[in-house]
Amino acid sequence: WGPPRAGAGGWTPGGWRFAAPRAGMTVWREDLATLIRHDGAGWTAADITGGRVVIGGNKVVGAQGAAIADPVGGAVVDTSARATLSAVLVLLRSHGLIAA
Repeated sequence: WGPPRAGAGGWTPGGWRFAAPRAGMTVWREDLATLIRHDGAGWTAADITGGRVVIGGNKVVGAQGAAIADPVGGAVVDTSARATLSAVLVLLRSHGLIAA
């Protein structure tokens, strides 16, 4: 990484091989444990994009769900339950799993 090559390198049986970066090129940077993408001028941390996350054959994250209203009204007010539900909703929204 960095000058003079400023590209991605990989070890092959014939020695190191380097690829000049192109805009959109995405590679795994082991020392940072992250994907980085070349934007045409330099390397930046890359967003991970896709339609869903599947672990062990099970979809665990997909498209963002619809908004869920905060609990209000009802014949019996359960303050503890409302506080807990509100906390769950805050976390789901902050992670982007449901709309705000």
